[in-house]
Amino acid sequence: MSKSPIFTLCLPLLAAAALLAGGCKDRRIESYPIKKELHAAVSAQPDTDSHAKNQHNTATLGAASPLAWTAPPHWKPKAASAMRRASFDVPVDGGSAADFSISSFSGAAGGVLNNVNRWRAQVGLAPLADAQLGPNSERIAVNGLSFTVVDFAGQTGDAPVRLLAAIAEFGGDTWFFKLTGPEAGVAGQKAAFLEFLHTVKSR
Repeated sequence: MSKSPIFTLCLPLLAAAALLAGGCKDRRIESYPIKKELHAAVSAQPDTDSHAKNQHNTATLGAASPLAWTAPPHWKPKAASAMRRASFDVPVDGGSAADFSISSFSGAAGGVLNNVNRWRAQVGLAPLADAQLGPNSERIAVNGLSFTVVDFAGQTGDAPVRLLAAIAEFGGDTWFFKLTGPEAGVAGQKAAFLEFLHTVKSR
């Protein structure tokens, strides 16, 4: 008995279906848990370096001055700035005021001679050589601090001006105490300036 062409064509298809059915019975679907919480756990950990840096910055900005001082009662405190630890208006003759500032910078801040010559330039004076610094300055040691004090009279434009300043190193920083204003008025405040330096001390 001969087979029909349709039956002949269907045999291979039936065989393939049988094989697939048998294979599916042997396969097992396996699942594996993915630890999605791993990334979350890592992200939740604090950034200790950034946290410590922020704490340090906050402490530095909010830290009290390591030096303390007492200004003469007639010196009038005024708002400090980012570059100043403290500022005062100092009344002088004629109803005007001289400016007194306290500032500090880390390290040597350029050195004593460079800063003295910078101040001399501000009042129209020529720079000093290293050998000339001693004869043009005074050393004052008080309360464990050593001050280099200078007193220069010069000119800004047509106006005679005077500069009284002191430099001291403390705690790895260089501190500057500077009084500038009309020549005669600042000269009259020299005793008060020197008295002020004797009040400066570590906290």
